[in-house]
Amino acid sequence: MDIMTLETAESMLPLASRVAEDLKFVSSRVRILRSEKNFYEKKKNKLNWKERRKSYEVTDELYVTEMTLENTLIEIKNIGVEPLVPELGLIGFPTLVNNRKAFFSWKPGEPCVCFWNFAEELNRRPVPPTWYLEAGIGESRRKAA
Repeated sequence: MDIMTLETAESMLPLASRVAEDLKFVSSRVRILRSEKNFYEKKKNKLNWKERRKSYEVTDELYVTEMTLENTLIEIKNIGVEPLVPELGLIGFPTLVNNRKAFFSWKPGEPCVCFWNFAEELNRRPVPPTWYLEAGIGESRRKAA
């Protein structure tokens, strides 16, 4: 796990945010397709031809979507970011807080990397204003991000 500063996390946000959006969409789609597949699996002996065809289509789409999810997770990790809650698009930029593994965290819709959490928990805390000052990130940049 490479350690990132708040400034590095902010500078990576344009790229990471696009991948996080993909992660959110694909993860949600996988969840929906798995649910549909389970529905058809439970009644597989009672399906008419139209339902059976739909079951096959769902299975095929699920396979492709799971592969897309796997590739998206690899892409996120390759840029040094961790997926924290894929369905929310919540990603983490590895860092240290009080010598403990932590993440600066972001999810789609947030204006900047405004939160952090320890690696072993998902309780997100606001980034203290002093951290922004130490990173040389002014108020205008945080709002523009």
